[in-house]
Amino acid sequence: YRQLLGQTLVVNIVFSFISFLSIITFFPVYASQSHLLSLVGLAALTLVVTSLRTVAKLGFDAGEKMHISTGFTLINSLFATSGSLIGFYFIRTLTGLFLGNLFGAVLSLFLEWSIALKFFTWPKLVFRLKSLLPLIKQGLPLSLAAATALITARLDTLMIGKFLTAQE
Repeated sequence: YRQLLGQTLVVNIVFSFISFLSIITFFPVYASQSHLLSLVGLAALTLVVTSLRTVAKLGFDAGEKMHISTGFTLINSLFATSGSLIGFYFIRTLTGLFLGNLFGAVLSLFLEWSIALKFFTWPKLVFRLKSLLPLIKQGLPLSLAAATALITARLDTLMIGKFLTAQE
């Protein structure tokens, strides 16, 4: 179990950073506007943190302790929303909103992993390509769907921000 969870964590880390680099690299439309590039960077970094956070609840999902897994989702939602509101309150820009969201996700990451480690041991981080390939194949459609959903969710916010700054 520790090895499977560790491999899942390794795959999440690899794909999160691939997603982060892809988002930053393949969206040159934001390169001319540093403000939008920073928003995309913060959204991509939030994707990485959220992906690492989800591994913490896999042990509870596997043991059918869905009430704990649901609690983790609630914790993340509360922290991300509160962080976004606090960030916007203090900075008063979309950057503050995204920065607060990232801060909330990081707090959620640490809290959820500290709870998970009270129930389970630390995952055994291994990289065995032969056993990872089936995991990657099975998880790739969900990973792409999650990345697309996050981009779509953040894209409307970026477009609204661009529209509002164009009117000023």
